[in-house]
Amino acid sequence: MPDYASISLLGCMVNEYGPQLEYQSPGMMLAYITEMESAGLSIACRTCWGNPSGGSACFDNLSISGLLSFDGQYVPQGIYEVYRHLGVSKGKRVDVSLDDSTLAAMAYAESNASGVTKITAIVGAWEGSLFSAAPVVTQR
Repeated sequence: MPDYASISLLGCMVNEYGPQLEYQSPGMMLAYITEMESAGLSIACRTCWGNPSGGSACFDNLSISGLLSFDGQYVPQGIYEVYRHLGVSKGKRVDVSLDDSTLAAMAYAESNASGVTKITAIVGAWEGSLFSAAPVVTQR
């Protein structure tokens, strides 16, 4: 994103992202997040959609915008891992380079007291018309 300091623009925001068909797709949300971050967006808010059975995925049973389901207890949905990874990686991110445009990835590094560095990545890959995402952990 170009620098708009000359017109005093402090940042750019996306009010809502995530079309209804992709809303619960971990890989698609990972792709949106990584693209928005690389574009330099300041803020982006996840869209709120209704549940297939009625009601709101955002407000019913405190599902945190569909990240959790409730059936007597809260259960993380597949999409939860993407947002958990986004939170724990803050300030620890490492660059990820992909040769395949159908992939999206985010990674971070942590070192323990022994000096062992653990790199944790989450990678999204196309499955038909939707992405799936899975965490990958390596140590060096």
